[in-house]
Amino acid sequence: LLMKLGYQTSAAALIDAMQEAGFCGKTDPEQLIDFSIRMDMDDVCTLLHCLRNREGFTDAQMNDLRKAFQRNKSDDSERIPTSVLHKVLRWLGHCYTFDRAQQLIYEADPMGDQLDYTTFVKLVRKCRNFDRFA
Repeated sequence: LLMKLGYQTSAAALIDAMQEAGFCGKTDPEQLIDFSIRMDMDDVCTLLHCLRNREGFTDAQMNDLRKAFQRNKSDDSERIPTSVLHKVLRWLGHCYTFDRAQQLIYEADPMGDQLDYTTFVKLVRKCRNFDRFA
């Protein structure tokens, strides 16, 4: 179902999202493997909300993104300047030319000179997808 809706995510990220949504505990992801969880439409909507919020990343990846964001954000706000994003992307393993990095940043936020955390995560997802399909 998720693939038909256009979601391309790893099994680990899906399990983390299902745990976040409360479909199984942190210690019983085997429930997911044997398909013992039944979901109605509200459950599917809850799962999609969790997947969208995490942009397909696992808990560990989200922690890395949070650390990178906190390390590089402006002192006086909860935003990261676009001037340092090229460095942050390289630190996260996305090594692009300056022009390609600027294009991805513009796609994530065409009007801003700083990104909030949500937009930053979307930018990193765009980078991951670009790397995956390049």
